[in-house]
Amino acid sequence: MTINKSITLTGARDPSDAWQRKDDFVSTILASNTSSACVTFTGSSTAGEISYFTITGGSNGIVCNTAGPLIAHNVITGNNKGTTWGGGIFCLGSNDTQLAPNILHNTISGNSANIGGGIDVFGYGHELGATPWIEGNVIRGNTCTIVGSAIACRLNTNPVSIVNNVIFENTTPSGDKAAVHCFSGVCNIVNNTIVCNNGGTNASAVYAQDGTNGPSVIHIINSIIWDNAGDVKVSTNSTLTLDYCDISDALKVDWGSGNISEDPLFADPQNDDYHLQSEYGRWTAEGWVADDETSPCIDAGDPESAYSLEPLFNGNRANMGAYGNTSQASKSAVGIEIDSDFAVEDESTHSPFFTNSATVTVVSFEIYNEIEADYYAITESLREPLAGQWAETKPTTYTITGEEGHVTLYPWVKDPLGIRHYGDPVSIFFSTATPVVSDFSATNDGGTVEISWATDLPAECSVTYRQVGYTMGSDVTVNEPVGEIGLSTSHGLEIGGVAAAYYQFDIISNETASGRFYGPVGWPTPGDVDFNCKVNVLDLIDIRNRLNADVEDGSNWRCDVNQDGRINVLDLIFVRNRLNIHCAQ
Repeated sequence: MTINKSITLTGARDPSDAWQRKDDFVSTILASNTSSACVTFTGSSTAGEISYFTITGGSNGIVCNTAGPLIAHNVITGNNKGTTWGGGIFCLGSNDTQLAPNILHNTISGNSANIGGGIDVFGYGHELGATPWIEGNVIRGNTCTIVGSAIACRLNTNPVSIVNNVIFENTTPSGDKAAVHCFSGVCNIVNNTIVCNNGGTNASAVYAQDGTNGPSVIHIINSIIWDNAGDVKVSTNSTLTLDYCDISDALKVDWGSGNISEDPLFADPQNDDYHLQSEYGRWTAEGWVADDETSPCIDAGDPESAYSLEPLFNGNRANMGAYGNTSQASKSAVGIEIDSDFAVEDESTHSPFFTNSATVTVVSFEIYNEIEADYYAITESLREPLAGQWAETKPTTYTITGEEGHVTLYPWVKDPLGIRHYGDPVSIFFSTATPVVSDFSATNDGGTVEISWATDLPAECSVTYRQVGYTMGSDVTVNEPVGEIGLSTSHGLEIGGVAAAYYQFDIISNETASGRFYGPVGWPTPGDVDFNCKVNVLDLIDIRNRLNADVEDGSNWRCDVNQDGRINVLDLIFVRNRLNIHCAQ
């Protein structure tokens, strides 16, 4: 059947099934012979629609020759293109293609071809043109003899969008092949579940391959790539980025942001159910059910991705996998936000900003909104506490279980009706590392010392200081330690009411000694009045000009080189005896 006009073909449908993805439909389009496509849309102005059919028995199921139909809610199965392209659907574009097919909510299974057993997308290149949109399909059990058992994208400079599909059990031959294969192609793979795809040695789930028209570019986000013969592969000049995905073969990946490598906890993969397990609600055709475990892929998608299509409660964040940001997304913790007064601090320093111990003290846990609390808990994410985390009394301490860095803690209560409520979170910086102190500087202007320094990671610092003399044993403690509270990597402190002299500063960062410095310049050389790192006649002149001056006035203290509290001839003699000595630093 060839269609060169924008017409609509609609088969019989089941009004009770919103997604309309079935094993077969009553209405069937059967190819007239196995060497022709079941349906061909042709012509750059041809749009149209075909939906609710079983399409089978052709060399291709559907061919889109520069046309842009809607292909939705069909079962496309048992088509065999043999030694050429696109067993289930073949999309042929050109440099001036302005239309491209939308392939939505189909079951594409049991098709075969040389390239693109399920779908082959070829030649979409106009900068203003369209490219196929492939969304919400089940693509399973297709085969190829070269590349792309599920989807092949070839010679496309415009990105093909592959969104919310379940792609599994497709078979690719041995070698550098993949179920989803780009050859000089560009595609965005968003919220897909790509699992259990088969192949020989070096076969992969996704491959960005250099081709005759240049390298490929693939961006994978919010997807689950698990238990395939091989997961991802990229050629020398091609690009494959992977963010906020769950991938089993982590060693072959240039790790991006938010990726994990944890069992996704599918509902029933043995029976082709790749929804995510959830204690708070998982979709089934018979209604929502609760599981004993919750998948780590729930609320683990890109925080900037849309999530509004997920049912409540959705954690205000998209799930990974094919059902993320859809009405069939598994649910997050059930909770109601309320007002609270919640605070924690370090056990030893009482800092609310920093802790070098995983266990922190809970200094406040108050819940308002007239909520009666039967149970209390604290979590490190906006995910409902597990059964073992609830306690009948307010917690007085909490032990951080996550990685070091900025940790956000949420207070939870459960009321007598079993409804969960969460309050305003707090953040504390957790690190057992000792910060490295750098860029230390100190100035002393007549009794006011100003110091500044930097640390390589956020830190709370305190400073002890003492006056430094010129001979061993002359150090004296001048004052109690002065604290500087803050988590900035840059720090500064002003110390007033101290003698005009040199000082030794010891910086304590995150409860650990991390730096000793001297000021207002480096370690002093006795007799070096003008701080130019050598003792010479200029120092004698400086002392002579300040003879009998007040030591405590301005910078006069520097000329009291023998530290007897006076500027006199003894200081001149002290310098004369040390002429031409250079500083130690």
